[in-house]
Amino acid sequence: MIDAYWIEVNPKDYLYENWPGNDGGKTCLLFIMPMNSPMNILGMPAHVDYYTVHDPKTGIVKWAPHKNSKKMDLQPGVQPTQKFLKIGSTGPSPT
Repeated sequence: MIDAYWIEVNPKDYLYENWPGNDGGKTCLLFIMPMNSPMNILGMPAHVDYYTVHDPKTGIVKWAPHKNSKKMDLQPGVQPTQKFLKIGSTGPSPT
């Protein structure tokens, strides 16, 4: 969610198949860099298939799928109350 709008980010945007691996099988690379922070920076993979316009004076960024993109227009939404996952978990962290 960016500025009260959901953007579509698919697994293929953040995964890169790298084959063969050391054992001869396929391996995948995840395009998220570890940080010593309670958040991650989305970076370029979140921009795949979108045009973005950055206004440096106002700090506003507008997003729209390009004409050949299969992604939907940004959808307005409600910000989730749970924001972070506990490292190593598959569900919301305890409150």
